[in-house]
Amino acid sequence: MSKRLTNIPIPDYITEDNEPVDSLFTEKQQRLLTQPLYSYLLNSGRKFIVCSNIGIFKPSWGRYGIAPDVMLSMDVSIPHKGWKKKYRSYFMEKMGKPPDVVIEIVSISPGGELGEKKEKYLDINVPYYVIFDPLHQLSKETLSFYQLQSGQYVPYIGYIFPLVGLGLKLWEGVFEGQFDQWLRWVDAESNIIPTSDERIDEEKQRAEKAESAIAEQTAKAEAERQRANEEKLRAEAEKQRADQMEAILRQMGIDPNSFKPK
Repeated sequence: MSKRLTNIPIPDYITEDNEPVDSLFTEKQQRLLTQPLYSYLLNSGRKFIVCSNIGIFKPSWGRYGIAPDVMLSMDVSIPHKGWKKKYRSYFMEKMGKPPDVVIEIVSISPGGELGEKKEKYLDINVPYYVIFDPLHQLSKETLSFYQLQSGQYVPYIGYIFPLVGLGLKLWEGVFEGQFDQWLRWVDAESNIIPTSDERIDEEKQRAEKAESAIAEQTAKAEAERQRANEEKLRAEAEKQRADQMEAILRQMGIDPNSFKPK
């Protein structure tokens, strides 16, 4: 490793190249993988970075890094002075560890997901590498998982990543008005991590369910009150009839108590 490559000044790194995103679908998919997880992890108490299209740099790579479509790195945080160039990207020597999960989304055409990108993620020891290939540009597999083992990537059987307590799986549904097959984060129990809209819908459904339960209990209580009132009225009517009959018998000179069992 040459001294020239390991001592490149940060201002010389190519951290932004002004290239547009691949497609509207890719942009939506990236947000579906970052925004819900960001909100979810905020309550975890752990530091983290989850982002899309942010460059990862290692000194031995030279001026150019690699920008995964999505990456998650636990127990690290974005510096407060994020506008300065030395804080705008994921510099390995500053972060002190690789991302825990990187995700590549294959859209119109392959872009080195099984070649150069995979080798670079292997070079920095990313534990989990995921390829989402909805158009089957690389193979018949829509979703492929790789795990770092003994310095190599091997196919990973499963979709939960024990190191981070999260996983990824395919999901069919509507996101921002578009029905499609999407890649979603799940928690350790395989529950889909919801978007903000989904959380609002869930809260609304819970509120409606609670209101319905309250209404049902209120209706039951009212029905019980009505039944009790009817029973009371029937009892009063029976007593009134009994009192009238007793009065008639007394008028006839008959003792009503003579009819009662002794």
